[in-house]
Amino acid sequence: RDVANHRFNVTYLVDDGPRIYVERINITGNNKTRDFVIRRELDFGEGDPFNRSIVQRGKTNIETLGFFEQVDIGLEPGSAPDKVVININVTEKSTGDYGITAGYSTAEGILGEVSLTERNFLGRGQYLRAAIGATGGGKSFDFSFTEPRFMGLRISSGIDFWYRVVDETPTNFYGSNAVGGQVRLGVPITSDISASFFTGIEQKNIVDNNPTDALLVNDGQTLNKAWVGYTLTYDGLDDPKKPTEGLYATFTQQYVGWDHNFLKTEARARYYLPVLQDTGIRTSIRGTAGMLNDFSGSGIHPLESYQLGPTFVPQHSDARVLDQLIYKWRHSRRSIANALTRRYE
Repeated sequence: RDVANHRFNVTYLVDDGPRIYVERINITGNNKTRDFVIRRELDFGEGDPFNRSIVQRGKTNIETLGFFEQVDIGLEPGSAPDKVVININVTEKSTGDYGITAGYSTAEGILGEVSLTERNFLGRGQYLRAAIGATGGGKSFDFSFTEPRFMGLRISSGIDFWYRVVDETPTNFYGSNAVGGQVRLGVPITSDISASFFTGIEQKNIVDNNPTDALLVNDGQTLNKAWVGYTLTYDGLDDPKKPTEGLYATFTQQYVGWDHNFLKTEARARYYLPVLQDTGIRTSIRGTAGMLNDFSGSGIHPLESYQLGPTFVPQHSDARVLDQLIYKWRHSRRSIANALTRRYE
Protein backbone atom coordinates (compact mmCIF):
# COMPACT_ATOMS: atom_id res chain seq x y z
CA ARG A 1 0.00 0.00 0.00
CA ASP A 2 1.17 3.52 -0.90
CA VAL A 3 -0.39 5.67 1.86
CA ALA A 4 1.20 8.90 0.71
CA ASN A 5 -0.24 8.70 -2.81
CA HIS A 6 -3.48 7.00 -1.71
CA ARG A 7 -2.82 3.94 -3.83
CA PHE A 8 -2.63 0.21 -3.29
CA ASN A 9 -1.70 -2.73 -5.49
CA VAL A 10 -3.92 -5.74 -6.13
CA THR A 11 -2.51 -9.10 -7.14
CA TYR A 12 -4.78 -11.79 -8.59
CA LEU A 13 -3.80 -15.42 -8.20
CA VAL A 14 -5.49 -17.58 -10.83
CA ASP A 15 -5.40 -21.31 -10.43
CA ASP A 16 -6.60 -23.23 -13.45
CA GLY A 17 -9.05 -25.90 -12.43
CA PRO A 18 -9.66 -29.09 -14.34
CA ARG A 19 -11.20 -28.59 -17.79
CA ILE A 20 -14.77 -29.83 -18.05
CA TYR A 21 -16.33 -31.13 -21.25
CA VAL A 22 -19.92 -31.46 -22.40
CA GLU A 23 -20.71 -35.16 -22.38
CA ARG A 24 -24.32 -35.03 -23.56
CA ILE A 25 -27.10 -32.56 -24.37
CA ASN A 26 -30.61 -33.75 -23.54
CA ILE A 27 -33.61 -31.89 -24.99
CA THR A 28 -37.11 -32.48 -23.64
CA GLY A 29 -40.52 -30.88 -24.01
CA ASN A 30 -40.26 -30.32 -27.76
CA ASN A 31 -43.25 -32.33 -28.96
CA LYS A 32 -43.45 -30.44 -32.26
CA THR A 33 -40.09 -28.74 -32.76
CA ARG A 34 -37.32 -30.95 -34.12
CA ASP A 35 -34.18 -31.40 -32.01
CA PHE A 36 -31.91 -29.94 -34.68
CA VAL A 37 -33.84 -26.64 -34.63
CA ILE A 38 -32.83 -26.22 -30.98
CA ARG A 39 -29.32 -27.65 -31.26
CA ARG A 40 -28.33 -25.33 -34.09
CA GLU A 41 -28.93 -22.33 -31.80
CA LEU A 42 -26.15 -23.59 -29.50
CA ASP A 43 -22.59 -22.47 -30.21
CA PHE A 44 -21.24 -25.69 -28.72
CA GLY A 45 -21.80 -29.39 -29.11
CA GLU A 46 -21.20 -32.65 -27.30
CA GLY A 47 -17.49 -33.10 -26.64
CA ASP A 48 -16.72 -29.37 -26.55
CA PRO A 49 -15.28 -27.64 -23.47
CA PHE A 50 -17.96 -26.42 -21.07
CA ASN A 51 -18.38 -22.64 -20.88
CA ARG A 52 -21.16 -21.22 -18.77
CA SER A 53 -21.42 -17.93 -20.69
CA ILE A 54 -21.77 -19.77 -24.02
CA VAL A 55 -24.48 -21.94 -22.51
CA GLN A 56 -26.37 -18.83 -21.38
CA ARG A 57 -26.02 -17.32 -24.84
CA GLY A 58 -27.47 -20.49 -26.33
CA LYS A 59 -30.46 -20.22 -23.97
CA THR A 60 -31.04 -16.64 -25.19
CA ASN A 61 -30.85 -17.78 -28.82
CA ILE A 62 -33.48 -20.48 -28.21
CA GLU A 63 -35.80 -17.98 -26.51
CA THR A 64 -35.39 -15.56 -29.41
CA LEU A 65 -36.86 -18.14 -31.79
CA GLY A 66 -40.29 -17.34 -30.36
CA PHE A 67 -41.41 -20.98 -30.40
CA PHE A 68 -41.41 -21.55 -26.62
CA GLU A 69 -43.14 -20.17 -23.58
CA GLN A 70 -40.22 -21.11 -21.35
CA VAL A 71 -36.68 -22.42 -21.73
CA ASP A 72 -34.88 -24.01 -18.76
CA ILE A 73 -31.30 -25.29 -18.75
CA GLY A 74 -30.00 -27.56 -15.99
CA LEU A 75 -26.65 -29.23 -15.34
CA GLU A 76 -25.84 -32.61 -13.86
CA PRO A 77 -22.58 -34.54 -13.37
CA GLY A 78 -21.47 -36.76 -16.23
CA SER A 79 -19.94 -40.21 -16.22
CA ALA A 80 -16.56 -38.79 -15.16
CA PRO A 81 -15.43 -35.87 -12.97
CA ASP A 82 -14.43 -33.83 -16.04
CA LYS A 83 -17.76 -34.27 -17.82
CA VAL A 84 -21.13 -32.56 -17.49
CA VAL A 85 -24.58 -33.29 -18.89
CA ILE A 86 -26.72 -30.35 -20.06
CA ASN A 87 -30.49 -30.75 -19.87
CA ILE A 88 -32.63 -28.36 -21.93
CA ASN A 89 -36.35 -28.36 -21.20
CA VAL A 90 -38.70 -26.26 -23.32
CA THR A 91 -42.40 -25.47 -23.12
CA GLU A 92 -43.84 -25.01 -26.58
CA LYS A 93 -46.45 -22.43 -27.56
CA SER A 94 -48.65 -21.93 -30.58
CA THR A 95 -46.77 -20.65 -33.61
CA GLY A 96 -49.64 -20.59 -36.09
CA ASP A 97 -51.90 -17.64 -36.79
CA TYR A 98 -55.17 -17.93 -38.66
CA GLY A 99 -56.56 -14.54 -39.54
CA ILE A 100 -59.84 -13.30 -40.99
CA THR A 101 -60.06 -9.57 -41.62
CA ALA A 102 -63.05 -7.60 -42.87
CA GLY A 103 -63.64 -3.90 -43.32
CA TYR A 104 -65.08 -1.14 -45.42
CA SER A 105 -63.37 1.57 -47.42
CA THR A 106 -65.06 4.51 -49.09
CA ALA A 107 -62.70 4.06 -52.04
CA GLU A 108 -62.89 0.27 -52.48
CA GLY A 109 -66.08 -0.74 -50.63
CA ILE A 110 -66.15 -3.99 -48.64
CA LEU A 111 -62.76 -5.61 -48.22
CA GLY A 112 -61.46 -8.70 -46.50
CA GLU A 113 -58.54 -11.10 -46.15
CA VAL A 114 -58.05 -14.69 -45.05
CA SER A 115 -54.49 -15.58 -44.06
CA LEU A 116 -52.55 -18.50 -42.65
CA THR A 117 -49.18 -17.92 -40.98
CA GLU A 118 -46.95 -20.61 -39.48
CA ARG A 119 -43.64 -19.57 -37.90
CA ASN A 120 -42.51 -23.13 -37.15
CA PHE A 121 -43.69 -25.06 -40.20
CA LEU A 122 -43.62 -28.85 -39.59
CA GLY A 123 -41.46 -28.18 -36.53
CA ARG A 124 -38.50 -27.28 -38.74
CA GLY A 125 -38.35 -23.60 -37.81
CA GLN A 126 -39.48 -22.50 -41.26
CA TYR A 127 -41.80 -19.55 -41.91
CA LEU A 128 -44.82 -19.90 -44.20
CA ARG A 129 -47.61 -17.48 -45.02
CA ALA A 130 -50.49 -17.70 -47.49
CA ALA A 131 -53.17 -15.04 -47.87
CA ILE A 132 -56.20 -14.37 -50.07
CA GLY A 133 -57.65 -10.87 -50.14
CA ALA A 134 -60.55 -9.24 -51.93
CA THR A 135 -61.99 -5.75 -52.20
CA GLY A 136 -64.68 -4.09 -54.23
CA GLY A 137 -62.00 -3.28 -56.80
CA GLY A 138 -59.95 -6.46 -57.04
CA LYS A 139 -58.38 -9.46 -55.37
CA SER A 140 -54.94 -10.70 -54.35
CA PHE A 141 -53.15 -13.98 -53.64
CA ASP A 142 -49.83 -14.00 -51.75
CA PHE A 143 -47.47 -16.79 -50.68
CA SER A 144 -44.17 -16.55 -48.77
CA PHE A 145 -41.75 -19.19 -47.49
CA THR A 146 -38.53 -18.64 -45.52
CA GLU A 147 -35.85 -21.13 -44.49
CA PRO A 148 -33.88 -19.48 -41.64
CA ARG A 149 -30.85 -21.77 -41.95
CA PHE A 150 -30.12 -22.41 -45.62
CA MET A 151 -27.98 -25.57 -45.95
CA GLY A 152 -27.42 -25.46 -42.19
CA LEU A 153 -25.63 -22.10 -42.39
CA ARG A 154 -26.52 -18.83 -40.67
CA ILE A 155 -28.04 -17.68 -43.95
CA SER A 156 -31.77 -17.32 -44.53
CA SER A 157 -33.41 -17.96 -47.88
CA GLY A 158 -36.94 -17.42 -49.08
CA ILE A 159 -39.34 -17.16 -51.97
CA ASP A 160 -42.37 -14.94 -52.56
CA PHE A 161 -45.15 -15.33 -55.13
CA TRP A 162 -48.17 -13.11 -55.78
CA TYR A 163 -51.06 -12.64 -58.15
CA ARG A 164 -53.03 -9.41 -57.97
CA VAL A 165 -56.07 -8.27 -59.89
CA VAL A 166 -57.33 -4.69 -60.03
CA ASP A 167 -60.75 -4.30 -61.64
CA GLU A 168 -61.79 -1.47 -63.90
CA THR A 169 -64.35 0.57 -61.96
CA PRO A 170 -65.81 4.09 -62.08
CA THR A 171 -62.94 5.23 -59.86
CA ASN A 172 -60.27 3.09 -61.60
CA PHE A 173 -60.15 4.04 -65.27
CA TYR A 174 -58.37 0.77 -66.12
CA GLY A 175 -57.68 -2.60 -64.56
CA SER A 176 -54.63 -4.84 -64.38
CA ASN A 177 -53.52 -8.40 -63.72
CA ALA A 178 -50.07 -8.80 -62.17
CA VAL A 179 -48.17 -12.00 -61.42
CA GLY A 180 -44.67 -12.11 -60.00
CA GLY A 181 -42.17 -13.65 -57.64
CA GLN A 182 -38.78 -13.19 -56.07
CA VAL A 183 -36.08 -15.08 -54.19
CA ARG A 184 -34.25 -13.79 -51.11
CA LEU A 185 -31.03 -14.45 -49.18
CA GLY A 186 -30.23 -12.95 -45.77
CA VAL A 187 -26.84 -12.76 -44.07
CA PRO A 188 -26.05 -11.47 -40.55
CA ILE A 189 -23.19 -8.97 -40.41
CA THR A 190 -23.17 -8.15 -36.69
CA SER A 191 -25.58 -8.82 -33.85
CA ASP A 192 -27.57 -5.72 -34.87
CA ILE A 193 -26.92 -5.40 -38.61
CA SER A 194 -27.94 -7.78 -41.39
CA ALA A 195 -27.98 -7.74 -45.17
CA SER A 196 -30.42 -9.31 -47.59
CA PHE A 197 -30.20 -9.75 -51.35
CA PHE A 198 -33.14 -10.31 -53.65
CA THR A 199 -34.09 -10.66 -57.29
CA GLY A 200 -37.47 -11.08 -58.95
CA ILE A 201 -39.71 -10.61 -61.96
CA GLU A 202 -43.27 -9.40 -62.55
CA GLN A 203 -45.59 -9.24 -65.53
CA LYS A 204 -48.54 -6.85 -65.57
CA ASN A 205 -51.32 -6.86 -68.17
CA ILE A 206 -53.51 -3.79 -68.59
CA VAL A 207 -57.28 -4.20 -69.02
CA ASP A 208 -59.11 -1.13 -70.33
CA ASN A 209 -62.63 -1.63 -71.71
CA ASN A 210 -63.06 2.11 -72.26
CA PRO A 211 -59.81 3.33 -73.86
CA THR A 212 -61.01 6.95 -73.98
CA ASP A 213 -60.79 7.20 -70.19
CA ALA A 214 -57.19 6.07 -69.61
CA LEU A 215 -54.57 8.15 -71.41
CA LEU A 216 -51.32 6.72 -70.02
CA VAL A 217 -51.90 3.01 -70.70
CA ASN A 218 -53.44 0.94 -73.48
CA ASP A 219 -55.81 -2.02 -73.38
CA GLY A 220 -53.86 -5.27 -73.66
CA GLN A 221 -50.55 -3.57 -72.88
CA THR A 222 -48.01 -5.79 -71.11
CA LEU A 223 -45.42 -4.34 -68.76
CA ASN A 224 -42.54 -6.59 -67.75
CA LYS A 225 -39.99 -5.81 -65.11
CA ALA A 226 -37.12 -7.58 -63.41
CA TRP A 227 -35.14 -6.34 -60.46
CA VAL A 228 -32.12 -7.11 -58.32
CA GLY A 229 -31.17 -5.36 -55.11
CA TYR A 230 -30.11 -5.44 -51.49
CA THR A 231 -31.32 -4.23 -48.10
CA LEU A 232 -29.25 -3.29 -45.06
CA THR A 233 -31.16 -3.60 -41.78
CA TYR A 234 -30.28 -2.22 -38.36
CA ASP A 235 -32.29 -3.77 -35.53
CA GLY A 236 -31.71 -2.10 -32.17
CA LEU A 237 -35.08 -3.00 -30.65
CA ASP A 238 -35.28 -4.26 -27.10
CA ASP A 239 -37.87 -6.88 -28.11
CA PRO A 240 -38.37 -8.01 -31.73
CA LYS A 241 -42.00 -9.04 -31.10
CA LYS A 242 -43.25 -6.24 -28.83
CA PRO A 243 -40.69 -3.42 -28.93
CA THR A 244 -40.89 -0.63 -26.41
CA GLU A 245 -37.58 1.10 -27.08
CA GLY A 246 -34.97 1.20 -29.82
CA LEU A 247 -34.38 1.95 -33.49
CA TYR A 248 -35.27 -0.17 -36.50
CA ALA A 249 -33.96 1.12 -39.85
CA THR A 250 -33.53 -0.18 -43.40
CA PHE A 251 -31.72 1.04 -46.49
CA THR A 252 -32.68 -0.51 -49.83
CA GLN A 253 -31.41 -0.13 -53.35
CA GLN A 254 -32.68 -2.04 -56.37
CA TYR A 255 -32.14 -1.81 -60.08
CA VAL A 256 -35.31 -2.32 -62.15
CA GLY A 257 -34.93 -3.38 -65.79
CA TRP A 258 -36.59 -5.21 -68.73
CA ASP A 259 -39.22 -2.70 -69.87
CA HIS A 260 -37.75 -0.20 -67.39
CA ASN A 261 -34.31 1.20 -66.65
CA PHE A 262 -34.00 2.96 -63.31
CA LEU A 263 -32.56 2.72 -59.81
CA LYS A 264 -34.81 2.92 -56.74
CA THR A 265 -33.33 3.97 -53.39
CA GLU A 266 -35.31 3.96 -50.14
CA ALA A 267 -34.51 4.57 -46.49
CA ARG A 268 -36.96 3.82 -43.68
CA ALA A 269 -36.60 4.23 -39.92
CA ARG A 270 -38.80 3.84 -36.86
CA TYR A 271 -37.83 4.76 -33.31
CA TYR A 272 -39.77 3.45 -30.30
CA LEU A 273 -40.04 5.32 -27.02
CA PRO A 274 -41.66 4.26 -23.74
CA VAL A 275 -44.23 6.83 -22.61
CA LEU A 276 -44.57 5.62 -19.02
CA GLN A 277 -42.12 3.15 -17.58
CA ASP A 278 -43.48 -0.24 -16.47
CA THR A 279 -46.89 0.42 -18.07
CA GLY A 280 -46.27 -0.95 -21.55
CA ILE A 281 -47.45 2.32 -23.11
CA ARG A 282 -45.19 3.33 -25.97
CA THR A 283 -44.98 5.71 -28.89
CA SER A 284 -42.95 5.71 -32.07
CA ILE A 285 -41.63 8.09 -34.69
CA ARG A 286 -41.07 6.90 -38.22
CA GLY A 287 -39.89 8.40 -41.47
CA THR A 288 -39.30 7.35 -45.07
CA ALA A 289 -37.32 8.85 -47.91
CA GLY A 290 -36.84 7.65 -51.46
CA MET A 291 -35.39 8.54 -54.82
CA LEU A 292 -35.78 7.27 -58.39
CA ASN A 293 -32.89 7.65 -60.86
CA ASP A 294 -33.87 7.21 -64.51
CA PHE A 295 -31.26 5.74 -66.86
CA SER A 296 -33.44 5.43 -69.96
CA GLY A 297 -33.62 9.12 -70.82
CA SER A 298 -37.35 8.84 -71.53
CA GLY A 299 -38.57 9.12 -67.96
CA ILE A 300 -39.97 6.61 -65.47
CA HIS A 301 -43.31 5.04 -66.25
CA PRO A 302 -46.09 6.48 -64.01
CA LEU A 303 -46.90 2.96 -62.72
CA GLU A 304 -43.48 2.89 -61.05
CA SER A 305 -43.65 6.35 -59.49
CA TYR A 306 -44.42 7.23 -55.89
CA GLN A 307 -47.87 8.10 -54.64
CA LEU A 308 -48.44 11.77 -53.94
CA GLY A 309 -49.65 12.55 -50.45
CA PRO A 310 -48.64 12.68 -46.79
CA THR A 311 -47.62 9.01 -46.70
CA PHE A 312 -44.59 8.05 -48.75
CA VAL A 313 -45.40 4.55 -49.98
CA PRO A 314 -44.65 3.17 -53.44
CA GLN A 315 -47.95 2.44 -55.16
CA HIS A 316 -49.16 1.61 -58.62
CA SER A 317 -52.06 4.04 -58.50
CA ASP A 318 -50.32 7.22 -59.64
CA ALA A 319 -51.11 6.61 -63.30
CA ARG A 320 -54.78 6.24 -62.37
CA VAL A 321 -54.68 9.50 -60.40
CA LEU A 322 -53.07 11.32 -63.30
CA ASP A 323 -55.51 9.76 -65.76
CA GLN A 324 -58.45 10.88 -63.64
CA LEU A 325 -57.12 14.46 -63.40
CA ILE A 326 -56.64 14.66 -67.16
CA TYR A 327 -60.03 13.07 -67.81
CA LYS A 328 -61.82 15.43 -65.41
CA TRP A 329 -60.09 18.45 -66.93
CA ARG A 330 -61.06 17.46 -70.45
CA HIS A 331 -64.61 16.58 -69.38
CA SER A 332 -64.96 19.90 -67.51
CA ARG A 333 -63.60 21.82 -70.48
CA ARG A 334 -66.14 20.22 -72.81
CA SER A 335 -68.97 20.88 -70.32
CA ILE A 336 -68.00 24.54 -69.98
CA ALA A 337 -67.74 24.91 -73.75
CA ASN A 338 -71.17 23.36 -74.28
CA ALA A 339 -72.73 25.61 -71.62
CA LEU A 340 -71.22 28.74 -73.17
CA THR A 341 -72.37 27.68 -76.63
CA ARG A 342 -75.95 27.20 -75.46
CA ARG A 343 -75.85 30.52 -73.59
CA TYR A 344 -74.71 32.65 -76.47
CA GLU A 345 -76.30 30.89 -79.45
